[in-house]
This record gives sequence, C-alpha cells and structure tokens, in this order.
Amino acid sequence: MSTQRDKGMEKVSRKINDPKLMFVLSLLSLLLILNFVKALPYKLLTYDGFQYLRMSESFWSFKFDYILPYRSPLISLLLIPNIKLARIELIFTYITLCFFFYIFVKEKLKIKNAIFSLILFSLCWWNILFTSEIATEYLSLFFLFLGFLTNNYLSRSIYLSFSFLVRPDSIIFILPFFLFLERDKRVIIFFIVFSFLIDIFLFSFFYKKFNVSFLNFFVENFFERTPWKISPGGLFFIRFLQILPHYALLLVGVLYMKIGKKERNFFLSSLFLVFLLGFLPFTNDRIFFLKILILASISGTFLLRDKIYSFSILFLFSFLNILTVVLIQYPSWLIEIECCPSSPFEFCSNVATSLFYESLFSN
Repeated sequence: MSTQRDKGMEKVSRKINDPKLMFVLSLLSLLLILNFVKALPYKLLTYDGFQYLRMSESFWSFKFDYILPYRSPLISLLLIPNIKLARIELIFTYITLCFFFYIFVKEKLKIKNAIFSLILFSLCWWNILFTSEIATEYLSLFFLFLGFLTNNYLSRSIYLSFSFLVRPDSIIFILPFFLFLERDKRVIIFFIVFSFLIDIFLFSFFYKKFNVSFLNFFVENFFERTPWKISPGGLFFIRFLQILPHYALLLVGVLYMKIGKKERNFFLSSLFLVFLLGFLPFTNDRIFFLKILILASISGTFLLRDKIYSFSILFLFSFLNILTVVLIQYPSWLIEIECCPSSPFEFCSNVATSLFYESLFSN
C-alpha cells in the first residue's frame, strides 16, 4: 500500500515539475487573480449562489434552519459562508481541478498532448469569469477528477459520491466512467451506498429529517418542471453554438480521435449524454456549457496533433481568450445587483455570459 502511494506521489511530483504545465497554471492563476480583483466591488450572486451561501451560513452558525430538499447539506460543509472568501475558495478549486483534469486526460484517456486539452479548457474566458459566481460546478468537478484518479476503491467511491451529491448531473460523466474505465466494480456498489448514506446522515443528524437530495433534484428538474415548456434561454445547445463557436468547431476533433476502445467509448457516451442535456429546454445553460467545454477541449487536441500549425492555433486561441479576460469591464449597474426570485432570469441564470455581452456590446 505504501509503495503504491509512494509511486503515486512520484508521478504527481513529475507532473508538477513539468515546465509547460507550470507555465499554463501560472498564467491561469494570474488571469483568475485579475478577474477576482475586478469583481471585488460586485456581489454577482445568482439565485442558486444566494441559496448556497444561506445554507452555508445557517450551517456554520449552527442554526440549521435553512435547507433545500433538492440540495445536499454537503454543499454547506464545503462552502465558506462569505462572498469574497467563497470566490477565493472556488479559484483554488478551479486551479486544482484543472491540474487533475490534465492528469486524467494524460493517464486515464492516454492522450499524448494532454497539455493542449488543459489550455483549451482552463484558459477559456467563460470558465475564468464563472469563478466570480458562487456555484457548485467546480466543486463537483474537483471531486469528480479526484475520484477518477484515486487508486483506492473506497476513497474513489467517496469522492465520486461527493461529486454526485454536490451536483447530481455529474452522473453524465460518472456513468460512462463506470461502464468503460472503471475496472473495480465494487466502486459502483459503494458509490451508490455512500451517496445515500452521506445524504441521509447529514439531513438526519443536523436537520432532524429524512431526505435524499439527489432524488429530489431529479424529480424537481425532470418531472415537476414541464419538460415541453421552453425556458427563457431556449435550447442551450443552440446558445452554445452562438456564444462559443470556437469550441463548437473543436468537437470536429472527434472524427480524428485515435485512442483505445474503452477510452473512446467513455468519451462518446459522455458526449452523447451532454448533448442530450443541452437539448433539454429546462436545464441551466451553465451546466451544459461547463460539461461541453471539457469534452470539446479533449477532442480539440486531435485537431491540433499536427505540430506544423498546432502551436499557432493554440497561441491565437489563448491570446483571444486572455484578451477577453483582460479587456472585459464590469458594468457599473452590476454593483447593486443581488439576484433573487424577482431578478431577471437571463442575468441570474448565467452571470459569465451576461458580463461578456454587457461589457463588450453595450454602449
């Protein structure tokens, strides 16, 4: 056991000492800090973010008087109940998950130029602006990739359960992972058991009630909301094509993928489930964007495998994203914004996209 742990630490140490990896993560850190400083005067709370902070504040003040049946108390445990500190927490979470993402692409998917995938995903202006919001997507992805990379089956089951409880729609990655990349089938059983036990324990011990949040999450999202009623945002797949065309094009890389059968099946089944999510008219656009960006960043690597032009394209791509983050300005009217049920749905549903449009296309 200790020998395996030592070998794992050696691998991580070698990855950290990779100058290309360190350069990308350092550049990412600077952009995140810049965006954080710009966002300091602004609350930028989505309605979900408002709920998460209320839950966390209630939990850490030991009042236990605010909870939502379709949100796990695990969020309260993980989130700092302060807007500015929570943003810092999410920035560190995002940097770490990007590192985990790189290792996953390199080690689990056996993709040689994993650094390309890291650049395409981590430096995306949308991802960087999104760290200003108080959301659960990056916390969920953090535990998702940590679970994928953990060798111990019990630890892997717990981490994947954390990812699932924090954001139940992460099942679109967990299920294909179980089907094609997970060798130890005990993880599936323990994942299900831990998901129920953790949720039931947190609700019963702290809130004195029986509840399973992820079941309520799916009921609330896929049954109680009318499936045929188009939301104000419309089909988010179409909005993705409008807002992030450079990522949409990278999906063409699927046609050039040369990886193992199991890795390919994992990717294609994940892609299918994400596209299905994008066509559902009542889903949240940020959920779809974040997940499609991961897959587009992986497939895009295969479009860039030719060294004659790949670095030129990567440079131009990175430059445009960096320029967007540097030049974007937060409109003054956002200072007073605090999302609540009466606030405009379009703004509260996706602060990052709204900032982009308000900053670059207003006046």
